[in-house]
Amino acid sequence: MSQTVTRALRLLAELGEGERSLDQLAELIGVHKTTVLRLLQTLEEERFVHRDAAYRYHLGAGLFALSSLALEQRGIRRIAAPHLAELNAATGHTVHLAAYEGGEVVYIDKYDSRHPVRMYSRIGLRAGLHCTAVAKVLLADLPPAGRRRVAGAIEYTPHTANTLAGPRELLAELETVAARGWAQDRAEHESFINCVAAPVRDAGGRVAAAVSISVPDVVLPYEQVLELVPRLLACARAASADAGAPPHDHPSAPPATAGHRGGTMSEKTEIRTDGAPAPAWLFSQGVRRGPILQVSGQGPQDPATGAYLYPGDVKAQTRRTLENVRAIVEAGGGTVADVVMFRVYLTERAHFPAMNEAYAEFLAQHLAPEEVKPCRTTVFVGLPQESMLVEIDAQAVVTG
Repeated sequence: MSQTVTRALRLLAELGEGERSLDQLAELIGVHKTTVLRLLQTLEEERFVHRDAAYRYHLGAGLFALSSLALEQRGIRRIAAPHLAELNAATGHTVHLAAYEGGEVVYIDKYDSRHPVRMYSRIGLRAGLHCTAVAKVLLADLPPAGRRRVAGAIEYTPHTANTLAGPRELLAELETVAARGWAQDRAEHESFINCVAAPVRDAGGRVAAAVSISVPDVVLPYEQVLELVPRLLACARAASADAGAPPHDHPSAPPATAGHRGGTMSEKTEIRTDGAPAPAWLFSQGVRRGPILQVSGQGPQDPATGAYLYPGDVKAQTRRTLENVRAIVEAGGGTVADVVMFRVYLTERAHFPAMNEAYAEFLAQHLAPEEVKPCRTTVFVGLPQESMLVEIDAQAVVTG
């Protein structure tokens, strides 16, 4: 009986790829035509298979009805639907919702682009675990042991020149995704498609699904796709809130009094936070006087240990450094939108493109498209630690 069920399921899977003749199906599953015919007749009686006038077989209406019922039983799809539709209407680009089940990432909803150039995908299609933004979001929510197990079992098919090549690269990417709260696929699955994705959380705070925006590069270049990240994050937060996710899964700027040491805000006030590395005794992490907030130069250090991270990786060091700067700005009562100047220090001109890419991603995450971008100066210098490739300071004007 189990062999019969397996063969029937294989027939349905083959028909999911397109119409087939009896001979084709017999050859594909490797059994005699009479056996395949008996299976098809049973499936046809249950309306899981349809035979046309040319004696070619297709998936039947009974299977479509079952698939609709399966989708309706996914609560997160129903909850997220109005937010996905709104995101699709606002951007005009393809929007997907994907879930992780049985070791696979599957698309469970899709809203098509209104542009003539579109990506091929469909509900029920599996997404590559190592090369899609939705998969990265879903895998980043796994505990470390789970991430390692999944990463070690993947076949790293090189779809494009940008596809991640192995477990080490994927695990590093998942760490980045977990820290910043969204993922990207920069032409990793298809050479002409860029994609960004964010988590939708359930009432327990776990990632129940991933929502994404996918855009062909002939419609928008990669840098402009990153400008869609604030809208994407707003959609994910709204869907998570409707799913009952705890408030701490939707961070906002800290209150204006957080992290202050000193007198009133008309005086010079020290800003301190555990979200950035502890300062040396000679200087403060940040100082605020009135609305002016100055952040000391930060490096790519772990806030908890002070260790310098990501040796040799300028882009990763830049991301970590900017997050340290942001933590101090927020402890002083501001946000990235309040920053009027970032000053970046690099050791080599060759590092400028990687730094610039990380900087663009950071702004896309923390600024809405209509907000004014801060000024920036880049200086090439020698830095105090040999492994330190970047240092960044900032000045903000905080009106709250």
